[in-house]
Amino acid sequence: MVVASLIEPGPIRFGELHRKAKGISRKMLTQTLRSLERDGIVERRVLGAAPLAVEYTFTELGWSLCPALIAMREWAKENAPLISEAQKRFEEVKQSRGVVVAQNETRPSAQLSA
Repeated sequence: MVVASLIEPGPIRFGELHRKAKGISRKMLTQTLRSLERDGIVERRVLGAAPLAVEYTFTELGWSLCPALIAMREWAKENAPLISEAQKRFEEVKQSRGVVVAQNETRPSAQLSA
């Protein structure tokens, strides 16, 4: 969760954020941050021309998300073994059927019925 990496006092530079958000490409991180900036969650500040340095920080709206983000992060930590086991079972079933699932497969959003 990229946005959870911003939960710390003060701004964070792009490079540091990229290191914290393990497993995400620079391109995907840039796209995510642009989306968050557009939505008013983060603020982007350019620090210099050469070499270019960019830092991000939560806006007031972004900070209001922190309790939910912290709860999600804690849930993920507590349930990591169960999630890992479910992923392993999923891959085993797919392989036993002769179907290879792409590592970064995009799945459509689930429709919720009211």
